[in-house]
Amino acid sequence: MAGAAVSDHQVLLGDALPVVPSGAVPTADNAGRQDTQPGAAKPQLDPALAEQKPAAPKAELPAAPKAELPAAPIAELRRASAAFEAAAGKVSAPVTPPGVEKPEPVMPDFAAVARGSALGELQARFHEFQHNEWVQTGSVKVTGTGKVEVLLLDQVPTHRFSSCLDSSGVEIRDTAGAVVLAAAPPGTRTAINIFDIQQHGGKWVVVAHSFPDVAAC
Repeated sequence: MAGAAVSDHQVLLGDALPVVPSGAVPTADNAGRQDTQPGAAKPQLDPALAEQKPAAPKAELPAAPKAELPAAPIAELRRASAAFEAAAGKVSAPVTPPGVEKPEPVMPDFAAVARGSALGELQARFHEFQHNEWVQTGSVKVTGTGKVEVLLLDQVPTHRFSSCLDSSGVEIRDTAGAVVLAAAPPGTRTAINIFDIQQHGGKWVVVAHSFPDVAAC
């Protein structure tokens, strides 16, 4: 649905994510970075993040036979992909006042929205943000209507949902406030995200997240 917010959290990394969007990163533009601690070395953003390609694998998803099954309601696929992107934004390192000991980071329950390689992507993203002490704000938005293919992956009916995500509103800073990835005007960072979605236990979850060779949208 055009203009619908995927998450009001923080980034997505779509091509976006990041999925600033999941997620599943290009080199951050550090021109606007202002280190609050002179001389302190700051971690550099993973080259995949600046292009808004979270930790998603670059390799193309495997070809699979099309299934003779009806497509799931588009609203369910949008909901599942939005939940994945929202989870990709819940990875920020904790920010505490000076002199206060930082709490031990607790990983969110990503298994509620992802399985397989998609789950691994979210977990890796969480560890990356904790290690670099990054904080993500802003939101990823969906543009366009999306496209659906029904496939069989390992004999499991799978809905391959392609959607254009705009992660221009996402900003990433370190806990000291230095900019790692600056927010930009709407439409500046857009990319097609591909979500393989399956139904498990009556719930639609993302099992793989990737980008096409030509991700522009």
